[in-house]
Amino acid sequence: MEPSFADMLSSSAIDVNRNIQQQKSDGSDDIPAEKINRFYSINLSLQQQLLVTLLVDGCRSGKLTFSALRDYLDENSWIAQPMTETDFDGNIIQYTWQDLLYPALTEFFKQLSIIVHEAPDASPSFVLCLDSLTLKIEGMLSELLQRSGDPTITTHKKGDLREVYFEDLVDMAKERGLLTENEAYFFRYVFTGLSRNIRNDIAHSYYHLPVYYSLANTVLVFVAALRLFRFKLTSEPAP
Repeated sequence: MEPSFADMLSSSAIDVNRNIQQQKSDGSDDIPAEKINRFYSINLSLQQQLLVTLLVDGCRSGKLTFSALRDYLDENSWIAQPMTETDFDGNIIQYTWQDLLYPALTEFFKQLSIIVHEAPDASPSFVLCLDSLTLKIEGMLSELLQRSGDPTITTHKKGDLREVYFEDLVDMAKERGLLTENEAYFFRYVFTGLSRNIRNDIAHSYYHLPVYYSLANTVLVFVAALRLFRFKLTSEPAP
């Protein structure tokens, strides 16, 4: 296969911290990962626009509210199921993910309502929602894997124990059937250095400008959370 003109051009990826990575096709028949990522980004941007429209219309009609979502999750999601774990003293602790997730979801719909109703004395801010919900994604993945019987603690090369890296959690979730191949790619695209890297940028406070706390970024994380909400645990391993 003859290389195209585009194959001879290099491209640069610049992240929010102004790190630059030069990328260039090697001219092989395989589609370069950078080109796949670019096409995926364009397609996802189009879907984002549609999803934002659906969310705004649903909120405006009163059919899509935090109360409606909460009621559904309370009845149909594992996040409302009691979990148990054993602390270092041997005590059994019971908890649910509702207390951890509902504040962020409440804030999401609050800010979405400001956009819908165009409140003259308020402007939307997704800082609290995006910060909170983003950092819960890894915890939810880890929890689901643990409840499925997969350990999420591994040994560091120095012999110390550590949590499995996020990218490895995504791979484990795909192998376990919790995520499809497409969904796993979406999680990597949104949360890792493959593209948006939202998890890293939030964790290290790289979002210095309000523009990064956009509805578009928040919707991506919201969709990822919804994907993890859908499970219902039928049994729980012993704590």
